[in-house]
Amino acid sequence: MRAGYGGAVVWQNFSRPTLNQVNMLDIKDTPPPPVLYKFMTINGERWTWFQNLIRLGQIYLSSPTDFNDPFDCLPRLEIPSNQDKRLKKGLFRAGARQGDSRKVRRKKVKTVRSLPNSVWRKTYRDFAYRRIRAVGVYCVSANNSHPLMWSHYAEKHTGLLIGFKADIGIFRLAQKIEYSDIRPHYSHLSTNSKEFYDVYHKKAKFWEYEEEYRIISLNTEIDPKSLMRGMEDDADLMRFIGRPAGHGPATLSPSVIASITFGCNMPPNERTKVVDFVRAQGLNVEFFEAVLDEHKFALSIRPFATAREPARNRRRQ
Repeated sequence: MRAGYGGAVVWQNFSRPTLNQVNMLDIKDTPPPPVLYKFMTINGERWTWFQNLIRLGQIYLSSPTDFNDPFDCLPRLEIPSNQDKRLKKGLFRAGARQGDSRKVRRKKVKTVRSLPNSVWRKTYRDFAYRRIRAVGVYCVSANNSHPLMWSHYAEKHTGLLIGFKADIGIFRLAQKIEYSDIRPHYSHLSTNSKEFYDVYHKKAKFWEYEEEYRIISLNTEIDPKSLMRGMEDDADLMRFIGRPAGHGPATLSPSVIASITFGCNMPPNERTKVVDFVRAQGLNVEFFEAVLDEHKFALSIRPFATAREPARNRRRQ
């Protein structure tokens, strides 16, 4: 048996706390602010992404491996000894669920326990981190005016900002990030739900200016039907819970889009293109623009005046 197999068995059968897209709400009961924001660019293929969001309600949950922070979703991992009795019990339960005979289960345990310590630790670490990061994450912010956010995530202020209503649909699941100088700790043998929660919701303090909220999609053994109970009136939430867990596309109702804010350096023709496209879809969206503050190193957000004019009239001018 390959060394990696032992690590796989361990991970699959020392059950993580049953946290998922829905019952993460049990950890933090503070609701998100009324509107949460997503910074975007519309250059090249990103214009198609924007169109899909406005027309189809399509968003994309990212993999932590694509994040710009190498610490993200990468906790200090406590690696158990391969002689740990809890490990043995976990392997036996794993084999039972797979239909292995007692003889086969004993053989698997013996193989894992015979691995050299260095091999075991590397196998466990590599597989555990892959599983921890096998999630989908949608990142939004409570801050719509921080210049660094516009610089980093909206192509030097030439992009835009989508405002989502946070009291309906999947944004009800958004959880606030905690910022710390200490990395989260995680033990796979632990049943501490807060410890597991922190893996996905604790970041370095130098990211604090982002005021980030996250929606997490991860795989659990819970029946999706049980997660949907009591939420049948929210179609977006039902659809999200029923989708395959992890990174990839998800669909929401375009009506959850509350506003669009243009970056201070976004060209006028790009603004017109956005307004015309949104109006053509029949969405009731408010338009704003970021402008340089006259006195401070800051951005002010104000209504985008020409957005009040029908698109057909602007084209005649």
